[in-house]
Amino acid sequence: MAHVGMLYKPDGTHVQVTPKDGKKFSLAELQGYVEGLIERVPTTGRKTVWVNEEGIIHGLPYNAAGVRAAGYGPLVGNVLVVTGNGSKA
Repeated sequence: MAHVGMLYKPDGTHVQVTPKDGKKFSLAELQGYVEGLIERVPTTGRKTVWVNEEGIIHGLPYNAAGVRAAGYGPLVGNVLVVTGNGSKA
C-alpha cells in the first residue's frame, strides 16, 4: 500500500501527493515539499507532520492548515501531513 500525503500551503490551497517509489517519501522529496530542511512535528496517531525546520527564521508565512501539535509553535510555510509511517527520513 502506498502512503499518501497532503501538502498544505500557506495560501490555503492543498494537494494530495504520493511518493515517487510508490511506497515511502525520500528525504529529498520531503525537503522539496517543505522547501528546505525538514522537521518532524510531534503529533499523536498515525499521521506524521513535516515542516521546514528554519521556516520561522526565514520568515515564512503562517500556515492555517488546521494542523495542531501540543507544545509546538505556529506552523509556517508548507506543511506535509503523511498518513502512516510514510517516510524514509
